[in-house]
Amino acid sequence: MNINLIPLDKQEILLISHIYGSFLSILIVSLYLCSIIFMSLSLKYIQIQAFLLPLGVVSSAIFSYLHLSYIDKTSKEIECSLLPGFIISILCIIPGLIFTLFGLQFASNGEFPALVIIIFIGGVFSLVLGVHSINIVLKGKRTLPEGLEQWKVKGLQVSTIILITGLVVAGISIASGIVGNTEMSYEIMLETPEDTTFFIPIPIDEYGGNVADIVDKIELVDGTANWKIVNTEYGEALQVNTRGKCILSAKKGYGKKSIEEGDEWLRSYNLSMLNGTRHDQKFGDIYGVWVFSSNEDTTMLFSLSLIDGWNHILNYNTVRYSFDDPYTLEIHTSEIPLDKGWQIIDLDREMML
Repeated sequence: MNINLIPLDKQEILLISHIYGSFLSILIVSLYLCSIIFMSLSLKYIQIQAFLLPLGVVSSAIFSYLHLSYIDKTSKEIECSLLPGFIISILCIIPGLIFTLFGLQFASNGEFPALVIIIFIGGVFSLVLGVHSINIVLKGKRTLPEGLEQWKVKGLQVSTIILITGLVVAGISIASGIVGNTEMSYEIMLETPEDTTFFIPIPIDEYGGNVADIVDKIELVDGTANWKIVNTEYGEALQVNTRGKCILSAKKGYGKKSIEEGDEWLRSYNLSMLNGTRHDQKFGDIYGVWVFSSNEDTTMLFSLSLIDGWNHILNYNTVRYSFDDPYTLEIHTSEIPLDKGWQIIDLDREMML
């Protein structure tokens, strides 16, 4: 007795492959483009990819479905031309490979999260459907279904060209390397009841041995102040003369870098007037830096942030000791008090991944 373990005919299998593969392909393209946008990464020809890939996937899926709808259900032999069969199979095989390799990568590290297992199973299922679909087409009649209009044939041909072009452009772009947009931001807020001179640390390019050129971008955001770069007994500093409350801020992009270049770029900068570092179990590295205030009753907020374009952010922020527990540090989001003369303040150095 002949038992059919899968009670589906060949046309139904092709239809399931088409729907499942189209869904996964659109999902893969969406995740790919969104990751580039939201991670602030840059690729060559990203605008071309953003146009060709979604258009190619969606139009290929639509026109291949139109071909499937003309298959004669009463025929014993499946009748599907090679091009729509190829598209249906590719829409399953490519996402299937990506999902399967993604799952295997986690498995090689000994990690088996539930979501990864689901993705892996979905990828394997997509691969099976894709291979089975192309096998059905190759064994069937590879002719155009009777009654199929020419505009649908031409539409699938154009869609295929668009899809292949998009995949080629994406491949060239990825092979050229993904880069992130590096950026540095520097901000200080000072408050004093009378005319006061401050000496504030500035970022230093340790590789070049120079003051980081972000200081050329410093602008007055609030209040009144005069500032310049000077040499002090503790190193180079930003001299600020102000009264009342003032905010100085700067932001500068440092170009597009690969993940290795971005990591090296983060490590290439340090602070001037550095007194020393220590490690805190809760907050990590604490930097002691020299600052100067010519008067008492003054306050300061310091912030330096470096972004490598790969969601790695290196922050230097003012901190202070809690009055309740002298061994506990809290990251201060407002000004810290300064004494008159030279003094050492703490900056929290935090790497956010």
